[in-house]
Amino acid sequence: PAIKNQIAAAVIKHLTTGQVIFLDGGTTNLFAARLIPPEFTGILITNSPAIASTLCNLPAAEVICVGGKLDKDQQVVTGAAAEGFIRSLRVDILLLGVCSIHPRAGITVPELEEASFKRLLIERSDRVIALATADKLGTAAAFQVAPLNSLDLLITNRSPSVDPSPYLESGIDIELI
Repeated sequence: PAIKNQIAAAVIKHLTTGQVIFLDGGTTNLFAARLIPPEFTGILITNSPAIASTLCNLPAAEVICVGGKLDKDQQVVTGAAAEGFIRSLRVDILLLGVCSIHPRAGITVPELEEASFKRLLIERSDRVIALATADKLGTAAAFQVAPLNSLDLLITNRSPSVDPSPYLESGIDIELI
């Protein structure tokens, strides 16, 4: 939790008042939601019931929760209804929840519907920021979301077991905490 909180704290400086920000599901994004200052104004959208509940504490922000099929394991909403809503959006910043990220396999997840949903989120976003602990780097799951260069910024923690150079070579920025 301490590392996830540090990663979450690092992303807050990238959020600007007045933006449309999508907070994808995931525990690190939940930490980020808790750190958004109460004076933040803008539109905050999420597919995570837990994140939506946290965002209710921001009096100046508009909060939108995506409806659809609840994936009980991942605790996020996905599926056709959710994707239909996402097609109507234009997002300034996407805080992408990451299950696995690999230099060759790209961004991957264990569930087919989740991959489709995240792929659409990336397409509808001007800037994509992934928050991932170092243990997720160098791993791959069954379903590809997008190539690595779909990310604009990866925020992760330093780890002696992870070499950041393949990620930098893909053209994405990396912020190591």
